[in-house]
Amino acid sequence: MAKHPGDITSLSARLLSAQISLRYREYFRVFHRALDIAFSLLLEAELPSNNEQKVVAAALFGRLIESVQSGVELSRRGLERDAAALVRICFDHYLMLRGCCSDGTFVEEYLKAELVRQLKLVRGALQLSGIPPEERDAHRVRTGARCRSPAYRSG
Repeated sequence: MAKHPGDITSLSARLLSAQISLRYREYFRVFHRALDIAFSLLLEAELPSNNEQKVVAAALFGRLIESVQSGVELSRRGLERDAAALVRICFDHYLMLRGCCSDGTFVEEYLKAELVRQLKLVRGALQLSGIPPEERDAHRVRTGARCRSPAYRSG
């Protein structure tokens, strides 16, 4: 029975993963200990629903933990490019978390920026959806949505 070419890759990937895990065993142990502490801090946090700042900070902290954990697992498996991409994501989460914890107006500005980003995604999806511009305009009238973008109006 012939071996599938993926078997060689998966074997070499397992070997690389084992080498990395063995070589950096102490770093991974310290990381997992720090991760346990971070998770316990997050789970013990009191988050009153009327304090939007704390809720957003906890969500950002959770995202940061998850991204770092994913990056370490990718590194352990030798997937350098994917891990490097997660470094940027971790940095973004860290900066947002830092802003949330140090500036009382950060959450409001962050949520406004997130809404703008989501609207851009929706507009792009509508433009790529094949829905004729007149139907998009009709939907906008029905829902009360307003768009000042000339690109959206022209289709």
